[in-house]
Amino acid sequence: MEEGDYVTTGQVLIELDTQSLDIDVDTLNNQKKVLEAQKSFYMMIRDQEDISAVDISGYSGNIQPYLLTIIDNDKAYHNNLSTLESKKANAPLCATSLIRSSRDSGIV
Repeated sequence: MEEGDYVTTGQVLIELDTQSLDIDVDTLNNQKKVLEAQKSFYMMIRDQEDISAVDISGYSGNIQPYLLTIIDNDKAYHNNLSTLESKKANAPLCATSLIRSSRDSGIV
């Protein structure tokens, strides 16, 4: 078709290639699913639920790695917190205690 040509009603004038748009929509929908799953896990963490027991097999394969990362990071956080709390419980209460324990062990 060229400029000045006559057209009839319903005649196709142009066809758009929407393949790249369709791919973008699919990518965005997949990202949305990942973000929704992550949000649900972070909400459980906020509510102090144990996410280590959550069965992630019900989630699609492309979402599972993101959820495993959250689970692993939450486990590491709780392990570090437990270690710090244990060290705090076993630490001397004040500088005077340190001085006394140093004197008692013969270190001055």
